[in-house]
Amino acid sequence: MIDSGSKIDSKSYSSSSSNGYASLLASLPGMTSDSRKVCSGGLFAALPGGKLDGRDYIDDALARGAKAVLVQEGSPKPTGLPPDTIWLESREPRRQFAELASLYHAEKPEQIVAVTGTNGKTSSVIFLQQLWFAAGISCASLGTLGLGRNGSEAQAVDNLDSLTTPDPIALHSLLAQLASEGVTHCALEASSHGLAQHRLDGLRCSAAILTNLSQDHLDYHKTWDNYRAAKKRLFRELLLENAWVVLPIDEPFAQDVIDSLDKSEVRLLTTRVSEQPFAQGEVLASLIAFDLRIDEEQRATHFSLGFARKDFAKTAKQGVEQGAGDYILFENMQVPFVERFQINNLLGAIAVLVAISDHGVGDGDKDSQNALAAMLKNSLARLKGARGRMQCFEHPKFARARIFVDFAHTPQALEFVLHEARRSLGTSAGRLLCLFGCGGERDRKKRSIMGEISAKLADRIYITDDNPRREKPAAIRKEVLQPLLKLAQAQEAPFFCELDDRKVAIEKAIGDMLDGDVLIVAGKGHERGQLVGEVKRPFDDAKVVQAALAKIGKTAREN
Repeated sequence: MIDSGSKIDSKSYSSSSSNGYASLLASLPGMTSDSRKVCSGGLFAALPGGKLDGRDYIDDALARGAKAVLVQEGSPKPTGLPPDTIWLESREPRRQFAELASLYHAEKPEQIVAVTGTNGKTSSVIFLQQLWFAAGISCASLGTLGLGRNGSEAQAVDNLDSLTTPDPIALHSLLAQLASEGVTHCALEASSHGLAQHRLDGLRCSAAILTNLSQDHLDYHKTWDNYRAAKKRLFRELLLENAWVVLPIDEPFAQDVIDSLDKSEVRLLTTRVSEQPFAQGEVLASLIAFDLRIDEEQRATHFSLGFARKDFAKTAKQGVEQGAGDYILFENMQVPFVERFQINNLLGAIAVLVAISDHGVGDGDKDSQNALAAMLKNSLARLKGARGRMQCFEHPKFARARIFVDFAHTPQALEFVLHEARRSLGTSAGRLLCLFGCGGERDRKKRSIMGEISAKLADRIYITDDNPRREKPAAIRKEVLQPLLKLAQAQEAPFFCELDDRKVAIEKAIGDMLDGDVLIVAGKGHERGQLVGEVKRPFDDAKVVQAALAKIGKTAREN
């Protein structure tokens, strides 16, 4: 846990308590890590970065009127530093800056929940926001899609960049604004970059959710261990005492998180989704089981939930009779999707809703439990998925053909969506089509892995461009295609083709569809632009899909 009275390590200024912070912050009209945004009398955080070093801009900040400068410990003072400048040195300036930003914008929603994981963060925060709103709670969600409030769709925020986790000043000022407007609960995404760069430091979260963990962002973190360590920071350093830690018990990384926790300071909450496939429109979530015992060895409260079919109710009842804890049976629950990974994301959101809300769970208050069950039954049936997350489109010519647009841009995410699409086909004669590319200037190792996954799970594969950035698009596609070409030499590859124009690739894939087919358009999801070189071109997978389907529908009507 973070000590709210942590020190500013400085030769020119020190503070041994939050009162010391207050005396400094009260004199500041603002703070920033961008020298161009320094206000007269404000603080400039000269932070080291991967491409730029903030210390190179101290003179510019001073010229613009900065009266306080935060730097890495041991940094030399510039020649001619005004004598009244407050010079702050810190062993961890990024962490210090975030904590100062949190204190400067001190007001926060009462309950803050952070979600981390390779995939599923956006869906989880949006699900939680919708559930809170259905429960009558003033709430917000913050993440990749922007800011959503009280059940509304998330929208971009003017003063935020495209980062999943905003910089500390933007984050804490926005949270303070939400609190001043009466928002009491906020769910936000915690990216590995944001955690590694201490953008979330200064937060005290009531709960933290892990969705899953797989290879991603190794271009930044360099090693798998560094990536895992960044994720674990959320659970080890950014939680209130007795906060809930929500983990999918079948996720291998979950045990790693559990082993790293000080279990006297948190409460564990585990989730599990039945392995049995769900059919479209089937009654789901017949059971939510709770185990509220205190584990003497781990000194942690265990609270577990599980979605399953009705036959699991018998198992749960038998477990309770054998002393395995308490349970609540919520029957006839339905959700508008069947993908197992989406159900897992939803389950984490439900777990938090129950854990940090006053619904009488576990205290024998049946009226509260019945009210919760009624609210869940009503809200789950109307739940909306996040834009670009398994966003479904019906084919106008074939009644049983569907297209899904999804953000899946990692090996695990692509495997998830293709597995679920294959399960949805069941025993039908429909084929599974997959269209994707890989981003430039990102983890190169995952390119061939994603090619292998597509070859293993899809019947037809369309390799195209994603966001090539400053890499040569053809070179990226070549790396993705390597495993497919090897399989082709052995005559073991499914149909595949390479198209450099993503719009043409989507149109071709849709044009190749037959009745009963499922097409996954993966990689960009919610994004509304394509980065080619230094230019961001307008591009929206969903709009391209809609236009292609509208053209097919018009042709079908004319014929």
